[in-house]
Amino acid sequence: MTIKPAIIVSFLFLMQLFFSSSSFGQNEHMNNWHFGDGEGLDFSGGSPVAVNGLAISTSEGSASVSDAYGNTEFYTDGISVWDASNAIMPNGSGLLGDPSASQSGVAVPNPANPNQYYLLSVDNVSGPNGVTYSIIDMTLAGNGSVASPLGDVTATKNVLLEAQVVGGNNICEKIGVVRHCNGTDFWIVLERLAAGSSRFYVYQLSSTGFALVSSNSGYGTNTTDEVGYLKFSQDGRWMGNTNYYGSSGTQVYSFDSSLGTITHAFDANSNSNFDTPYGLEFSANSQYLFIANYDAGIVMQCDLAVGSSALFESTASLVIDHTDYIGAMQLGPDNNIYAAEAYDAENGIMQISSTNIFGGAFATADFITMGSGDVKDGLPTFYTNTKAPIISPGVVFLPGFPDCPDTLFVNHDYTSYQWYHEGIPIGGEVDTFLVVNQVVGNYFVEVIYNEVCKNTSNTILEVCVSLPVELYGFGVESCGDFACLNWTTISEKDNDYFEIQKSVNGSEWFSIGRVEGAGTTLIEMDYEFIDREVFVGNSYYRLKQIDFDGNFTFSESKSLFTKGEMIRLMAMDQKINLVFPELWEGEIAVFSVLGSMISSSDYSSKSQIYFELNTEALRLGRYWIKCVSKNGKVDVLSFTK
Repeated sequence: MTIKPAIIVSFLFLMQLFFSSSSFGQNEHMNNWHFGDGEGLDFSGGSPVAVNGLAISTSEGSASVSDAYGNTEFYTDGISVWDASNAIMPNGSGLLGDPSASQSGVAVPNPANPNQYYLLSVDNVSGPNGVTYSIIDMTLAGNGSVASPLGDVTATKNVLLEAQVVGGNNICEKIGVVRHCNGTDFWIVLERLAAGSSRFYVYQLSSTGFALVSSNSGYGTNTTDEVGYLKFSQDGRWMGNTNYYGSSGTQVYSFDSSLGTITHAFDANSNSNFDTPYGLEFSANSQYLFIANYDAGIVMQCDLAVGSSALFESTASLVIDHTDYIGAMQLGPDNNIYAAEAYDAENGIMQISSTNIFGGAFATADFITMGSGDVKDGLPTFYTNTKAPIISPGVVFLPGFPDCPDTLFVNHDYTSYQWYHEGIPIGGEVDTFLVVNQVVGNYFVEVIYNEVCKNTSNTILEVCVSLPVELYGFGVESCGDFACLNWTTISEKDNDYFEIQKSVNGSEWFSIGRVEGAGTTLIEMDYEFIDREVFVGNSYYRLKQIDFDGNFTFSESKSLFTKGEMIRLMAMDQKINLVFPELWEGEIAVFSVLGSMISSSDYSSKSQIYFELNTEALRLGRYWIKCVSKNGKVDVLSFTK
């Protein structure tokens, strides 16, 4: 039996990303938003929930950071830094940003230290401070304790990155941050005005700190405006720049995430729909740009797959015509775009869904009604975690043959292509299209979209598959303290059993159970499996379907997020300290990366809330620690010796 979708020509996306490994590979850092007058959004349950009564009060910019479990670490308005307890960090006041700057700050992981962040603060355009940075260390006690630290700003504070020249070559209130294609470093882009022309300053943040890579001018339409947003697409190939005042409108640039080079592509400023642009955001698939006209209260969607500014503007599709101002826009971890209904009587947040469909995006005003505080203009600024582009393949059918395609093709211009048939490279087939002449089989195309970092993305295309659909659906949901997995098959052939696999990171899997298959049947079958050891944070699940002859296929993976106080791991020389959020009792076991148990011990905290694990006898390598409390709560952590 092979797990297949129920279409004759199917597109199965195998891999989204081949970046080097990083502890910041997902978008959990965006789970909690803090903005406006004490307002916030919590995405930890999947859909956003309003949070009120926060300590922040900002008219425009802010920044928020969540940990790998989706819990708040800190947030800022550019001047003060609040920790997870909503208290200002002991050294977290007096930063040189400004809450009235459109992008007053952004937090970026330190490539040299996974426990630290660079916090870049951006001053108001009329202020004297320009752009500065401070370092936040989450292992410092701060308002917490040594055992349960809440972090603090280090002595590296308010270090000048780019100086302001008031009344002259002003640094704009904008900052864009995107991950380098190497998966470790970051690009930081600033904009400075010089005699009416725009000059971008591109910095590379690596393990050695900041390095200025370029400061070139002449990027398309000149601008005289310092207010707006700089943002990157999810694949790191596009950069958008809005200019609220004047006639400059919005500029779009192509960006090389391996070299940090910027090339002007399009302008959007020829009609009133593009006046007073403030917020902007790219769709989750990086194919479309959404631009908010602040004063008119409208949002336009434009197609990036065009060749000129005139064509770019001609694709504009009205998403919503709102009666009030529309401020900042931000893509959420749920792949919907959210917009601030600035100073709106309903104090709402707008949602734009179906952003990956041109002309099909749907906006819902007042999707979320906030509390008594004002939403105001801004939403948090986040760094962009570059993702591999989603390949959008297509097919061409010959007249009279509506079932089997004659040609397969890819809709985008990438660096290189390679086509395969049944796993074998097709010699010379390195173009955007492949003529298959209606030959049945599995076709595979791999593209390199960044030549320097060799970043690849790929997809399988099954052509003229005549076998019936077997796996109808696979889902995971929370059921009390457990995770319930359910799936249905329409038909089965030689199906021996399903192995249920689990992962804490989506890449390393282990078996947690087995469900017997039905052999060969044309009857619809329903299956269920209950995982009674649910991890705090993200748990990933998939099915390994195994035939009687040993052949097997995998289902797509599903994730389940469980919120809770996490156990922290602190590495020290030849030992590991596990820091518990409270007095804890249960079993602590150490496993090899292959799943073999190395040690196990019972632990009961009395006067202290940490457990010391001696690692001196362990060989070099990666290990897992599984902590199971007496009440059944499970935490899984990893460390490398």
